[in-house]
Amino acid sequence: MTAHAMYQAPTPRPVLREAVPAAVRQQSDSSFVVDVGAAMRRVLVRAVAVLAMIAVALFLILTTTVQAGDTVRATESHIVGQGETLWVIAEDFTAPGGDVRATVADIRDLNGMSSSLVRVGQSLVVPTSD
Repeated sequence: MTAHAMYQAPTPRPVLREAVPAAVRQQSDSSFVVDVGAAMRRVLVRAVAVLAMIAVALFLILTTTVQAGDTVRATESHIVGQGETLWVIAEDFTAPGGDVRATVADIRDLNGMSSSLVRVGQSLVVPTSD
């Protein structure tokens, strides 16, 4: 007998047999079908849906609406220095003859402040005088 005649090929095993649950396999244990295309389509549809939701959320966050009666004011950034209070800062940014109380209220609104307390080094958005 020759060496070639003694060789017997191993029996083929299904690919991914351990990775596929029994419910997905066909009745025959030697062969099963997995619809990879359908699984990939589901993953793609979910990815597109998530990206669409992120895009909508970013759009809503980054866009603001101007209501009737709102005015657009120029602003600048101010870093709170040693000994400064919100009133002192507001005085510096109030137009001559203007109401400092209104500027204090504007600064609080622009910065979402619930009180007039400020800290040294705090960055504030302040309205510039016209």
